[in-house]
Amino acid sequence: MSNNNNNQLPGSSRLPGSAPSNPFASRTNNNNQSNNSPFGGSSSSSSRFGGSRFSSRFGRSTVNWTVTPLYERAVRFSLEGLGDPFQRLLGMPLNPEMRSIDNVMKALSEDPELAERLSNTLDEIWASYGFVGAAMLFPYDAAVRRAYVEVIQPLPPQPEQADSDDDSDEDESDSNDTPEIQGEKPKVAQLRAIDLGLVLNVLARSRANVLVGNTPLALETGFLQQTFVCDDPRIVDIAEATGCIEDGWG
Repeated sequence: MSNNNNNQLPGSSRLPGSAPSNPFASRTNNNNQSNNSPFGGSSSSSSRFGGSRFSSRFGRSTVNWTVTPLYERAVRFSLEGLGDPFQRLLGMPLNPEMRSIDNVMKALSEDPELAERLSNTLDEIWASYGFVGAAMLFPYDAAVRRAYVEVIQPLPPQPEQADSDDDSDEDESDSNDTPEIQGEKPKVAQLRAIDLGLVLNVLARSRANVLVGNTPLALETGFLQQTFVCDDPRIVDIAEATGCIEDGWG
């Protein structure tokens, strides 16, 4: 008689309690599913809200989360519309072409001496701030803007169940009168830094959404074309001292 055991698949066994051929299969699948969001749930990039589902012996439950500002002031950093940096920082004659960041980067790449002058000036300006440590920077996208301008509305309470048939009509009418929740206006002051020395330093020293005090300058297009929001009180204080304006982010 032929032995049928040779026809079994590799890694399989007829013995009870034997392990599957790939004992890490389910674990790998679970890890891939959890990588969809850094918070363990899924959310779109344009929304400040998200949710995660958890399973337990009592059934599946949903946990909702959102992001909200920690401080009452936030400042935006962008070179857009701030003008000619060479005229304002180096005292050179005004050149309307330098209002474009692309033209600024072209001038720096073609004139190393000009780039060195600008770098030395920015280093002196940055040292005068006395900033040490690190500060978080947030990308100026739709989700971040909503987090600063929208007010989190609490959910209305659930209507109570009727105790008897006599007052069912009254309870039904009461449950239909859902109270309107009036949210307060956002209390976060939305500012924009307009001092070119500060804006250039913040953008050129940012690394992966973090601003570190001793980070060297990177006068490159990829850094200077960014737009960030920062609510670190130390950076906001510097922005208010050097010059900023109210800015609507809605």
